[in-house]
Amino acid sequence: MAAVSKRKNRDATEAQPNATKKHSVAGRGELALLLAFVLFVVLRLLAAFIDASGLRLWGIDMFAYQPLGWELVTALIIPLLLLLPPVRRGFGGLLEDAQSPASRGGLRMVLSVLTLVALAVLAWELQVAYAFLGDGAYYATEIFRIADDPSYKTALVKPTSWLTGTFLRWLAVTFQPENVRWPFQVAGSAAMVVMVGGALLLLRRARTSEVLLLVGSALLSSGTLMFFGYIELYAFAYACTALYFIAAYRCFRGDVAVLLPAVFLAFAIAFSASAAIFIPSYLLLLHWKLRGEEGGFPLRRAAVVLLMLTLLGVIALYFLLGASTYNPYVLALAPAELVEQGIYRGTQHYTVFSGAHVIDVVNALLLNVGVWLFALPVLLFLSRGRLRWIEPALLFALVAASAGVLLLFVGNTTLGLARDWDLMTIPALALTFAVSMLLLELGRARGIVLSLTVPMLLLVALGSSFGWLRLNFDEDASARRLADILRRDKDVLLPLNTYTGLENLRKFHYSKRDAARQRDVLRSMAETGVQRIDTWAKYAALIVEMSDASARAREYEWLFDQFAREYRQPAREGSSAWIDARSLRENLTKSLLFGLQTADVEVTQRYLAVLKPLVPSWREAALLDAYLTPGITIERIAEAARLAVDDSTADASLQLAAARVHTQASQWLLAAEYYERSLQRDARSYPVVYMELAGVYIERLNDLVAAERVLRRCVREVPASPEAAQAGELLSRLGV
Repeated sequence: MAAVSKRKNRDATEAQPNATKKHSVAGRGELALLLAFVLFVVLRLLAAFIDASGLRLWGIDMFAYQPLGWELVTALIIPLLLLLPPVRRGFGGLLEDAQSPASRGGLRMVLSVLTLVALAVLAWELQVAYAFLGDGAYYATEIFRIADDPSYKTALVKPTSWLTGTFLRWLAVTFQPENVRWPFQVAGSAAMVVMVGGALLLLRRARTSEVLLLVGSALLSSGTLMFFGYIELYAFAYACTALYFIAAYRCFRGDVAVLLPAVFLAFAIAFSASAAIFIPSYLLLLHWKLRGEEGGFPLRRAAVVLLMLTLLGVIALYFLLGASTYNPYVLALAPAELVEQGIYRGTQHYTVFSGAHVIDVVNALLLNVGVWLFALPVLLFLSRGRLRWIEPALLFALVAASAGVLLLFVGNTTLGLARDWDLMTIPALALTFAVSMLLLELGRARGIVLSLTVPMLLLVALGSSFGWLRLNFDEDASARRLADILRRDKDVLLPLNTYTGLENLRKFHYSKRDAARQRDVLRSMAETGVQRIDTWAKYAALIVEMSDASARAREYEWLFDQFAREYRQPAREGSSAWIDARSLRENLTKSLLFGLQTADVEVTQRYLAVLKPLVPSWREAALLDAYLTPGITIERIAEAARLAVDDSTADASLQLAAARVHTQASQWLLAAEYYERSLQRDARSYPVVYMELAGVYIERLNDLVAAERVLRRCVREVPASPEAAQAGELLSRLGV
């Protein structure tokens, strides 16, 4: 007995230095990770105090557009509380591996159910304020068209997101929602429940640290914005991709069958084809399951082969699609010209290796991976000599993350990564998962204590996620951020892509009745060279509404200068900026007419004298001459309008002007005809036409059927406009 006692004492004495060394390593590791987390927080805070509009900092600029109070609390103060010994000891007890059966069973079940219910309620109640980013504005319109016409072949259902589009279309057809956000609200909330509920089921036998880390890494990423009514197609794809990674991890632990990750991956691909980039990682998992870690072909070598095949597949895709031309799937290697129907549409300077794109890739990683990205180099340093990189879970994570980063780098987001950030949430999720795997393996194998690291990591991620969600819940802050993004991207993206972003911003300012900001945006839209006639038409409509005569005159002078400059330039038929003479003439007539109607006669006459000689045959001038003739009656003006504006006139605003002339002349049938023509030319730019036409049908022609048709079309075509709300109220009063 004495010998045994001596041997135990000696073993304990010999083990003590090793334990001390292990503790020292863990302490240094946690300190290094803490410094990395603080660096991430400091960078985000610095971005709030510098000129975010002039720098490409969109991945960390959330604080620059909102008050700093709550952000400071969530991003800095709360994580630093973990440095207090009592708080740290509390988390240490929570994450202790040796848990009681109660904590593993009943208590965990109760907490899981409560968490799931709370998150589902949050996803349903908290909604993104406005569809600024991605293709949200376009998909919103598609939902209304589907609800109005179930046979409409919507672009929501497309090969790259077939299952998502099918589900959204089913919701729109079945329930015909009045709120365009509702189908996406349902999809987002359901995806939240699927992801969190599925993850908790997969991890029901896992340690608390594993549950917190794996669920938290997916839940506190920027991609979860899609669960909060974000109008896009990636909510279910994001959820299924996260479940694929978690199921693969549990498969490596021996808790689930190898088929289960394949099921989640198949669903992820059906929801979004971009998830196909993770097929090589599943092949590695399958190889490990069927052949063992070494088998006949070493696992590490298999990982390298799969990565090389993925890279070669991307290179082959470039050759098949044409590396030097613009295509919607991969970015070109060099600036590419887009020519459609023989017309030059502009040059895409946003290429794979362009400075703007490389910086945007970094920003996409900062936004979608966040603090996990800062933890990665520290974990790689700590893993030196402590991990065998043949560990199956690590190799799997490496293959998935490498493929995801590759897609992030070469994928064509069309609108630029800042606006199309959502496309990259799925590939970026793989990198977040890889960091989690590395942290878990270090904690399991080499003594990196998780009692401080995991809570600190999750709390910093919570602060970052909170700032991102809060930014997108605030429509004014989101609008300012979008304006800065568009300003930075205007010289690198196709002019059309900049134009569409500006048009979305203009619609937002229109909904707020902010005419000054609308004019600023319209000038920027004109500078793109895209659809300038439409832009000038909208600008003229804003000038009419100005009450300050001197300011109105200055705006007319700017607008007429644009017309004069365009008339004096030779036709450039190969250019996207070229405007045919007929369209330019019609728009000029309309703008001059607005000037006469708003009593800016002197300005109008001056520019009319300059421009009229440039157009030898100007039939629309009859309408202008009628207004300039002293003592002319409204009936004579209406007659001139019929001569100047007929069914061949393409300008919607000019048709509207003629309609209003006939309204003033009490010629109601002709007025209704011109209003209808205006809507045929342009159903969305002038929502007021719907209400004016409906008023003619109700009050003058007593045609309630036609009025109902017009009002319903207003709700469908311009759902975000104040006129749509008025149309809905009027339909209710009519008993429809």
